Amino acid sequence: MATVEQAFLVFSTSKLRMLMGQIETCVGKLEESQIWGRTGDNANSAGNLCLHLEGNVRQFIIHSIGGQPDVRVRDAEFGARGGLTKQELLAKLSACVEEACTALEKLAPERLLETVAPMGRAMLTLDAIYQVVQHFALHTGQVIFLTKAFTGEDLNLPRFSTK
Repeated sequence: MATVEQAFLVFSTSKLRMLMGQIETCVGKLEESQIWGRTGDNANSAGNLCLHLEGNVRQFIIHSIGGQPDVRVRDAEFGARGGLTKQELLAKLSACVEEACTALEKLAPERLLETVAPMGRAMLTLDAIYQVVQHFALHTGQVIFLTKAFTGEDLNLPRFSTK
């Protein structure tokens, strides 16, 4: 029988992978020009959201929890207006999510109560993971919205299951 800590880690990695799949489905339906399309100067494109999610996951999990260097340049995530194809965006984000999930799968459950400091803010490892999953879900919803707006399709995305 799994402990609560183990169940939390399994749930977190499962949720991140499921959300990544939804983003892959959505971005795959968009034309290259739509990837970087914005509704206004202060809005984000699906491309910006993919870059932003990669930066967030990398900083909070791969850096703060996994101990890798912090290479995030947050302003560049939102400042980009192109430069990557949808395949390149998805490959970068997917690789980052898999690296983070691997780090979480190897994480000793007792480390969930250790303090980490992503973006200089002290928090429990458990909280950092929770924030990443919640943040990823929020922006996945935005990518879904943009995809529906651009394509007019019912995306019929898979729903989350804990089984």
